[in-house]
Amino acid sequence: MDSRFSLRFDSKREMFARVEWGGAAGGLAVLAIATMPVVAFGQTLGAQPVTALWQQLLVAATGPAVAAVLGGVVAALIVQRFQHKREAAQIIEQNQRSDDEREAADRLRDHDLKMHLIEEMSSAAGGLYFALQHYWRPNY
Repeated sequence: MDSRFSLRFDSKREMFARVEWGGAAGGLAVLAIATMPVVAFGQTLGAQPVTALWQQLLVAATGPAVAAVLGGVVAALIVQRFQHKREAAQIIEQNQRSDDEREAADRLRDHDLKMHLIEEMSSAAGGLYFALQHYWRPNY
């Protein structure tokens, strides 16, 4: 048996792991497994293994197809990561904006309270001053 066609895996999980991480080589490995019966049949007759045109086309198209699928998955993951970062930045910006608005409202309320207290204290101090002036000045 020719060593080119002897692809053996311990389990389906190992085969799929090789396909997932192997890219085009993994796709070729799966096609080699799919075409083994034809090759084995040709070897039992003692003839050179001849593959059909559809099998050759399938082998030639598997690498780009696997690369396109894996590339699409990787691109989708990258886009998703950047979208999540952008959404997180927008949420942080909105929270910062609402915190700033809340602080501005607190400052305005504090300012109004200060102005009210200053007005009350000024009027009380003025009243006390005029009351004390009545007793301090001698009447002529």
